[in-house]
Amino acid sequence: MFPFDSLSCEIVLESYSFNTDEVRLQWHDVPITMMEKVELPDFDLIGWSTDHQRLEYPNGIWDRAKVKFTFARRYGFYLFQSYFPTSLTVISSWVGFFFDVRSVSARITLGVSSLLALTFQFGNVLRHLPRVSYIKCLDVWMLFSVIFIFCTLVELAIVCQLNRWERERQIGSKVLGHWLNQIRLVAFIFSSTYEIYYI
Repeated sequence: MFPFDSLSCEIVLESYSFNTDEVRLQWHDVPITMMEKVELPDFDLIGWSTDHQRLEYPNGIWDRAKVKFTFARRYGFYLFQSYFPTSLTVISSWVGFFFDVRSVSARITLGVSSLLALTFQFGNVLRHLPRVSYIKCLDVWMLFSVIFIFCTLVELAIVCQLNRWERERQIGSKVLGHWLNQIRLVAFIFSSTYEIYYI
């Protein structure tokens, strides 16, 4: 998958009007000789293969010589322009896990900023990619990066809700403790008053 893919380029040589009675095509023992090293901006030549076929047409038999060049894409540009920056954005969104639970605004700001930065990075990367109809490796990477940051925001919401419930429970137990103390005081006063009148 792009950008970790390889491409093949075939060159087919065949006579147009002369069959094997007049023209024969055959590869030498060393079929291909490179005069100088091939340097392409986005690809490396990783190999080639040759093939010889004899094809039968209505007008006779023709020789066909075929060479297939295989190129591997150079992906260093995509690593430094796409994968590393988005990885750092996702990792920076995880810093919010170490913030205090009560610093909700800082955690929300960090999560949303990371999501916006990732969206901006993805839009910037898309401008430099070829428009193809299939899913690229970079698309899957970006999708999972967005999912990771979104899960960070979901975790923030869950932790904030659990913290709120814990605070309400503590406040409720304090209120309940206060009312229990009031009831004990009233009971004590009542029992003391009852003892005074009883004597």
